[in-house]
Parts: sequence; structure tokens; C-alpha cells
Amino acid sequence: AFSPDSKQIAFVTKRGEDPDRHLNWDIYTVEAKAGGLEKQITQYQGSDLDPYWETRPAWSPDGKKIAYVRSGQSKWIYYAPWQLAIVDLDSGKEWQPALLDQFVIKPKWSADSQSIFALLESPQAMHAVKVDIASGKVSALTQGARFDYGLVVNQFDQLVVKSSTPDMPFELQRVDPNAKTDYLTQHNAWLKNIELTKTEVVHFSSKDGTKLQGLLVKPLNYQKGKRYPTIVILHGGPVYQFSQEFMSDWQAYAHAGFVVLGVNPRGSSGRGFEFAKAIYADWGNKDVQDVLAGVDYVVQQGIADPERMGVGGWSYGGILTNYV
Repeated sequence: AFSPDSKQIAFVTKRGEDPDRHLNWDIYTVEAKAGGLEKQITQYQGSDLDPYWETRPAWSPDGKKIAYVRSGQSKWIYYAPWQLAIVDLDSGKEWQPALLDQFVIKPKWSADSQSIFALLESPQAMHAVKVDIASGKVSALTQGARFDYGLVVNQFDQLVVKSSTPDMPFELQRVDPNAKTDYLTQHNAWLKNIELTKTEVVHFSSKDGTKLQGLLVKPLNYQKGKRYPTIVILHGGPVYQFSQEFMSDWQAYAHAGFVVLGVNPRGSSGRGFEFAKAIYADWGNKDVQDVLAGVDYVVQQGIADPERMGVGGWSYGGILTNYV
């Protein structure tokens, strides 16, 4: 990322004797000229802006600070949330102004360099927020059952997000200061002529009492009291979660007469470090218990037919499929 005066470039690099064996990414700057001098900016012994997080260094408009996201110690790999951080370029001070146990991505500065806009993950959702860097106050800019994954801000602090909901694929939306949104695009207007099934949030507990959440999609024309063939879908990661976004495959299964269940077991993101690292070095144990607790729930509710069930997933979801 270029500095506001275009004289420097901030970049992310992982160095040391054997950089493939650690996750200590750091932010450096380099003069934007041939042979320019470079300088290490962050000193934290952990991941500062791992490129996997799809987030660039964000210079404040006054050129004095860089906002970024950092994780925990390298030993925790991706179980530790990617949290909002700031480094002051003059003093070298690094600090986290807020959101100390939640995943944050793609920070952008306000025009006065006093606030940061970012995307914040919560259970089954991702929202745009504004963080005052002096007080740490966090203000929600979007709310409800939605998954915001893109964020841009102009010089007037006007926001546009790329957002999806269970009944709408990604569209661009403008966010006004009162946290209201209006659509800038209608790429998927054709779906208004298609009957979609609703996505429900379900709550249940694992056998050890851990409170869990998941998403449930019922077939079109669902009849209460009738049991349906059920597909249990497992997410990858394992540090990821099912969110309230448009799932084309879930809708296709529902149109074909299936119930779809997506559990967010321990190991998932959205609920902080302790919930995610509960399966650290222990795959196929607590997360299997949690998935099966979700299965028991939909059977006990009279929704799922226990004789007609399938399970599948991709990436870690494929590994978890074998465990389940």
C-alpha cells in the first residue's frame, strides 16, 4: 500500500532463518524508489497481516499511522482471531484499540484519521463497524442477518459494502450515517421471481453442556410433523463459520425436498478464541460431538428422518465428514 504522499510503500513479509517454519509476519516500509531504504514497522512476535487474510496495510490519511490486523502467537496458527491493531510510525507504538476477541478484516480510515471502519465477525454474521481509536468505542453500521465481505470508504467517509443475505447473493450497498443501506446494484433481481426457502438460526447444546448454534433450511412447502431426508453440511477451516449469506446449493437441496443443517461446532470462528481453540490438536473429538448434537436436535424436533441422512463438506469439512 502506498503512503498518502506516495513516497513510501508498506508491505508484509515473513523473514528469519527459516520463514516457512513460523508465522511471524511483519509490516515493513520501503522508499518508493530504486534502491530505497526499508524499515521494519511492527515488532510483534506473531502474525501481523498474514496475506491469507485478504487485508492490506491501511495508511491513515495524515500518513502517521497504519491500521492492520494481527493474530495470536504462532503456536495458535489460525485459531486466534485476527484483531484490529494500529502502529504509530513516529513512536513505533503498537496497540489494539478495541474488539479484542473477535475476527476483524479490511480496516479503512476515516478522513480525519481518528476512526477506523472495518468488517467484524459475530455469530453467523459479518457486519461493518466504526471504531474510535481514542476511546475504543465501536458503532455498528450494518446489522441483522447478513454477511458483509467487501468494504470501501471515500474521502467523505461514505461507505459501500459488498453484502449478502440468506435470500440475496452479493450486491453493493451504500451505508449512510444512520446505519441504513440502499442498493447500488441489482445483479440478481431475477431471484425475486424464484421462491426461496428461509434460513433459520437454531440453538442446542452438546452433551457436555456447550451451547451451540447452527443454520437450518427446510424444504419448500415444509409440513410440520413430517420428517424429511436431511443433509448435514460441514464447513472448512476449521476456523470458519456458516453465516447468514446466500447459499445456492442449500437452496437447490431445499427445492429438491431436503432439509439442510449447517452446524458451527467448536473450532468455528465468530465466538472468540476459546471457542475456536477448543479443538486445537484435537480434531474429530469435540467438533464431532457438536455436529451430532445438531443432528440429534433436528431429529428430536421431528424435522429430520434419522433413516435418511447424508453428510459432506469440503476442505476441513471433508476431514470432519470422515470423523462424523
